[in-house]
Amino acid sequence: MRSAALRKYIGLFVAALLSLYLPGAAAQSAAGDDALAPYRDTGLAAKIAGRKPVATWVRGVVAYPSGDDSPSWYVDSERRVVGTRDGLFELKRGKLMAMSKADTRAQQRRLAARTEVPPSHIRVFGDPAATDRRELLLFTAFDCGPCRELEEVLQRRGDELKIELHYLFDSLDNDEATQQQLRNVQCAAKPFAAFERLADGDSVPATPHCTIPLYATGYAITLLGAPYVPYLIDRHSGQALHWDGDEDALIEALNGETAE
Repeated sequence: MRSAALRKYIGLFVAALLSLYLPGAAAQSAAGDDALAPYRDTGLAAKIAGRKPVATWVRGVVAYPSGDDSPSWYVDSERRVVGTRDGLFELKRGKLMAMSKADTRAQQRRLAARTEVPPSHIRVFGDPAATDRRELLLFTAFDCGPCRELEEVLQRRGDELKIELHYLFDSLDNDEATQQQLRNVQCAAKPFAAFERLADGDSVPATPHCTIPLYATGYAITLLGAPYVPYLIDRHSGQALHWDGDEDALIEALNGETAE
């Protein structure tokens, strides 16, 4: 009993401290409160408060009682935004409130604008002498339903668009065997087929000398509700251009684009 009461008072104390740092008043969202109740029980608010002075983008993992369901989160310390698998929430006066759909989209664009392709990945894919002019590089977590839609478009119009797809998968929350399978997809000669094979529960054979690393950039985007971070890479110039829009707009653009 004493332990429970102590935790309660500590929680109230942390909330009071947060209210000093987080200006702005708003009514607490019932949806946000319900969705994030487990996170507060594991001390999420205290962790956010402790990490506030650090860099703009912060990642952390909270120990979750149910084991395999360990939630991950990131914090935008400028906007006091918390991204979790339950959605996007904003900290106001120490309370976690669900963000509107419009604000969520805006936050996705803010994060995407800060997410740059590592220089070491700009030129590693494909043959520079290949006929495909561009590559579509997707930073993504494995659970990417719209990726199949993209694949269908590129399979249907690949010769015309001259775009080759490559995946860079997130390495978090996967065991070593799954991570190896994701590397195999990344290195496969036909990533479309390899991705679908893995998504259907089949094993993907390894590619000799596959050194493409798994990367964690895309994971922060998936926490915001976007399934992947797309970059179009021009093989001739080596320039990587981030697609500033949602996945539906990208698919629509690819469907309507004419070959150069």
